[in-house]
Amino acid sequence: MLENDLCIYTQDARYADGLPYSGLIVTRRPCQTVFDLTPQEVAAVHTLLAEVRALLAETVRPDGYTVGWNVYPAGGQHIPHVHLHVIPRWKTEASAGAGLRYFLKAARLEAEREAERRREC
Repeated sequence: MLENDLCIYTQDARYADGLPYSGLIVTRRPCQTVFDLTPQEVAAVHTLLAEVRALLAETVRPDGYTVGWNVYPAGGQHIPHVHLHVIPRWKTEASAGAGLRYFLKAARLEAEREAERRREC
């Protein structure tokens, strides 16, 4: 949808049902994580992120955004190519106001509850 010399932005149709209009900024040069980016690539990603925000603000008018990197499998990275998630958010969604840490904390709490249930059995 948008691009510059070092990276591209595309919306990911796989997530259209649960995360409408979400997309990815991906570097053209293959590299595994954000930590492998050159200073020029970092600048290009940031520049493209501003363009993505302008596009989304004009077309779908979200109330907020969740933007983030997943690094290595333990961090949620399932594709070994650096990509920045850009997820528009709305006040009307069920998880409005919940950021990245909310979901991590919720998963930890559920795991603790499950461990407690197992101990009780």
